[in-house]
Amino acid sequence: MSHRNVEIVQGVYAALNREDLPAVLEKIDPDFEWWPRNDAPGGGASIRGPEGFKAQWESIVDALHEFRQEPKEFIDAGDYVVVPVMQVGLGRASGASIEQHEVHAFRLRNGMWVELREYQDKDEALKAVSLAD
Repeated sequence: MSHRNVEIVQGVYAALNREDLPAVLEKIDPDFEWWPRNDAPGGGASIRGPEGFKAQWESIVDALHEFRQEPKEFIDAGDYVVVPVMQVGLGRASGASIEQHEVHAFRLRNGMWVELREYQDKDEALKAVSLAD
């Protein structure tokens, strides 16, 4: 099942990068929860459900032009898939370029995306999903 989870997460990134939000939303469980990094705007408060994901994603792409996420690797962690990514884009208002590195930990259940947690580095994410000391 975990190899299938990796394939699902790869598909999520591909859909986001081609701006196919409906393809992403069909993989999000109604009980989905997204935990941004604690240093993110909003203080790391969780975002819930497909509609919460949609609203948050739309606010990101409204603020950033040519936004994309470039996964560096996909780490199979059973129910989790850990993905170090580089996020790049241009501020719509300022034109300033952004480049941000973070790590996403996706939890899947029955082929559906139920949780996303963001971390600053890979060791922190792996520890959170019990793959590292």
